[in-house]
Amino acid sequence: MNIQQKLTGQLTKTTVGKRVISEQRYRMVLSAAVSLSFHFLYALYHGVLGVVHSSLWFITMCAYYAILSVMRFSVVLFEYKNKSKSSADTEYFVMRLSGILLILLSFVLSGVIYISISQNIAVKYDEITYLDILNKDLKVMDSTATSLCRDNNIPLVVFGIDDPNNIVKAAKGEKIGTIVK
Repeated sequence: MNIQQKLTGQLTKTTVGKRVISEQRYRMVLSAAVSLSFHFLYALYHGVLGVVHSSLWFITMCAYYAILSVMRFSVVLFEYKNKSKSSADTEYFVMRLSGILLILLSFVLSGVIYISISQNIAVKYDEITYLDILNKDLKVMDSTATSLCRDNNIPLVVFGIDDPNNIVKAAKGEKIGTIVK
């Protein structure tokens, strides 16, 4: 008997386990509830750090995770009210609420960018190596993609897309943004 069969056998002994195995909707709501808990705790953590250190950065991150928590909470709340019934009106409301919260989230993220620039947290590099991206934990792209580009000697140019002409300039080989080697 392998590990998966043992785990499935243990899960089917409980009511919650049976629902997790048999109902996809229940698995989705359960994952939303778990992520709700983590986002809420992370929002509290950043809020406390923001107050203790008088940091707008941490307070903005608190707002970001609070908005994510509210999005998760709406999914969990409406599932709890409807039990296993699927209601198109409820799903439409949750989608609209999520859309509104995503718009609000974009304002919060704009605040993070503004704070990064105004406090001189953001740094522009003319040239950087893949190893520097990995060592400094820069969030240009995920570490797997960075490693794959490095291992295969793929040159990379990172630039802003706020100006549509930047794509054309990059394709022509003009010096814009940051060159990653």
